[in-house]
Amino acid sequence: MTDLNKLILLLQNVNGIGDASIRKLIVNEKFKEIIDVQITYSAILAWIKKNESYFSKRANISSLTINDLKIANEKRKEIEESSAKLGIKIISYFDEDYPKRFKDMAFSKECDFPVLFYYLGDIKLLNSEKICAIIGTRKVSPKAKEYGMRIAKKMVDDGYVVVSGLAEGCDTIGHRGCLDAGGKTVAIVGTPLNTIFPKTNKNLQDEILEKGGLVISEYPIGFKWGAFAFVQRDRLQTLGSDVVIALQCSIDGGTMYASKATRKYYKKLMTIEPSLIDDGNVTGNKELINFWGASSINEEWFQN
Repeated sequence: MTDLNKLILLLQNVNGIGDASIRKLIVNEKFKEIIDVQITYSAILAWIKKNESYFSKRANISSLTINDLKIANEKRKEIEESSAKLGIKIISYFDEDYPKRFKDMAFSKECDFPVLFYYLGDIKLLNSEKICAIIGTRKVSPKAKEYGMRIAKKMVDDGYVVVSGLAEGCDTIGHRGCLDAGGKTVAIVGTPLNTIFPKTNKNLQDEILEKGGLVISEYPIGFKWGAFAFVQRDRLQTLGSDVVIALQCSIDGGTMYASKATRKYYKKLMTIEPSLIDDGNVTGNKELINFWGASSINEEWFQN
């Protein structure tokens, strides 16, 4: 790891310092102030206090001590060592291979990019020329599955890398359809990379990596993940893609989080024409077409 990556990971382990503050420091080029100095605990503490306005009150910067930084650094070392043992690599905003689509968000009003994340596989896939996300409900109908496999194959044939979230249902269809078509796929997950959820997709994750794909997470080993982590994961699926395709979804399902993010990040949104998959819940599909400006995927679309 570079010194900057170590510093970011240390900051993430200081009580009260969150990624929002680290993003502000990055965007305002405050890390440049510490690049050329010897990074000691004293230097880090002085730098943090100098930039106190970038941190929330919850961080209580005025009372931060060198001992607090030492504790955070021990946590950093544990994460780094446990990741290395499993072959998990760590990348930050400052690395050459950091995804351009993520970095572009640093210069937008949303400023919602991951400051640092963990990965297994080929990180260069997230800088591919064309990327699409295939998402949707876990309770996928037979017709939606059939169309989902066809959609994944068409996107691969059109030169796209397929991104999804390794969940059951539509995510699995996106990955599976891509692999069966000979394409490369990226799984963006809401758990640490030493945890596979659901466990039933372990073989799928293994195959993704064996066939030159990529698995990434914002969460380190030991992180206590929950439902909130999957909402954050959904934003990354959208952020890292050019096109988001919701195969099948209900109006109150989790897919709507990623669909909302397409507006936020100015991404193209598509969904299957509800009449084609009338054997399942398509309330979300209808909502996306009627009120969210989603393009409808019909039989004619496959001919283009």
